[in-house]
Amino acid sequence: MIEQATGQSRKKPLYINNHSGKDYFSFDDNAKFIEFTLALAKQTGIKMCHETHRGRMLYAAPVAKTFMNRYPDLKLTLDISHWCCVHESLLGDQQETVGQALDRVEHIHARIGHPQGPQVNDPKAPEWEGAVKAHFAWWDKVVERKRRKVP
Repeated sequence: MIEQATGQSRKKPLYINNHSGKDYFSFDDNAKFIEFTLALAKQTGIKMCHETHRGRMLYAAPVAKTFMNRYPDLKLTLDISHWCCVHESLLGDQQETVGQALDRVEHIHARIGHPQGPQVNDPKAPEWEGAVKAHFAWWDKVVERKRRKVP
């Protein structure tokens, strides 16, 4: 399927988002998919992004950190709301890993999570103010990094 997305159509995609692997696959099995997509990205010139999502290979910050350390060219689609849910926090104790992830983000899924779930029911509700501010701070860092890269 991914091969079809990279070159069989008339138009070349800007990037491909992957719901990569599974949380129960071994590190080595998930790594094979990353290696495959890195090679495909090099061959086609299409960015391959791997989503931070529950149930997938990048479901948790420490697991993602291991992959990021191993693969310097690994690109992410950030849905950090899932990490909030998995870690039952707004990730204050994992700032280094979050920062490392933010430096690799190519695309954002703008979902606001909280310590007990991947999505708040109403971002305007006062009880979610802390979660909303945390997510906007993360997203703003990605936007600022991207602005610095634009000529």
